[in-house]
Amino acid sequence: MGGYFLVLSIGLMFNACQKYDVTTVTEPDTAIKLTAKQVELKNKMNEAARIIATFSDDKDVQQEIAKMIDMQMYGDDYVRFKDLFRPEENSKLKSAAATHFAKRFRHAASSSLLKSGEASDFDLEKFLVENDLVLYVPYPLEDYPEGNRIPTISFHPLTNDSVNIGYVFSNLKSSNQVQQVPEVNEAYAGTHPVYIITPENEIIADGGGNTGTGGTGNGTSNYTTFNFKLIDMHVENFYGGIFSGGPDINIVFADAYVVDAENNVAEIERHYDAPTHFSRNLVRKMRKYEDKVKHINIVLDPEWKESELVNYLGMVELDKLGTVKLNIEATVKVNDNLTLKPSISHTYKSTNDLVGVREMPRDFVISSEKNHNLEAGTYNGKVKRKMNGDVWFTTEIIYY
Repeated sequence: MGGYFLVLSIGLMFNACQKYDVTTVTEPDTAIKLTAKQVELKNKMNEAARIIATFSDDKDVQQEIAKMIDMQMYGDDYVRFKDLFRPEENSKLKSAAATHFAKRFRHAASSSLLKSGEASDFDLEKFLVENDLVLYVPYPLEDYPEGNRIPTISFHPLTNDSVNIGYVFSNLKSSNQVQQVPEVNEAYAGTHPVYIITPENEIIADGGGNTGTGGTGNGTSNYTTFNFKLIDMHVENFYGGIFSGGPDINIVFADAYVVDAENNVAEIERHYDAPTHFSRNLVRKMRKYEDKVKHINIVLDPEWKESELVNYLGMVELDKLGTVKLNIEATVKVNDNLTLKPSISHTYKSTNDLVGVREMPRDFVISSEKNHNLEAGTYNGKVKRKMNGDVWFTTEIIYY
């Protein structure tokens, strides 16, 4: 994803009383223009980041955030501010007591002497909740050495997904200060833990289709029709900057079916068309370990018939910018003398992040399930198929 040059004008540090100027994030004329609502959102995320940085060294807060993320209530790498501030509204938390995070945040916010009268009257906590903001942790603190586990607090820049400023807690001799980090990006997160304030929809895909339709597998063809499944998947590319979260790879599987044999009419049917999310932390582990996978176990086609000679598999990484068009084509046998190749085009939200496409000839799929050398070998007893240099997956055939 393309980067952008961004200049931010923000105060550099807090003093012992946590006094700070309420400054705004300004955009140069050359930057992507944000709407008034987006500017407000960016400024409030910035303000919250500075406040959270004042107690980011608190181990109780760190453990509380980690435990809530480990519950995987909606994802495996972030927690909603709504749950941090209002746990009593979430039945999964089973607690009406204020979180340690909320207590520290409220104390830090109320003890700050804001120079702007408007800002002092603004309920920042309410803003974070009502605008569906989350605290995103791309890599857990335990991934870093024991002496380097105080997170830098950053926020989504909205104008790019790769770089922004941040704030880090620093315990000096005479006072507690929060210092500005001029550049938080993937390289910085490689050696420094980071918490990122972001709208939830910036790190989770909104989907590109549906799980598809297909036969139920009644089976009348005496082991000639089969169920085709994708079992495990390995991904080594982030497909975007650190502020966009982990990759959301939309998997599309389609075949062709005969609508009107007499008039030689066939159409495309997408059996599976839905995203799978990979956390950034998991992708980083996959880069290190070739045998690290995500177990998906999805049915791509519930009823792959003999007449479906060539089916289609495509993958696109979804994000908020740009589009990618998949040209979907499959081959279906009408009779011994006639085959048809219907095709359609479908557009997905993405920034040129086409993971790959593959024709899936039925005979080859069957042969390679038995002779793994026709593909890339095996993983956990299943045939290993490559989509590109960064992605491979395993499949299984179940006859009925």
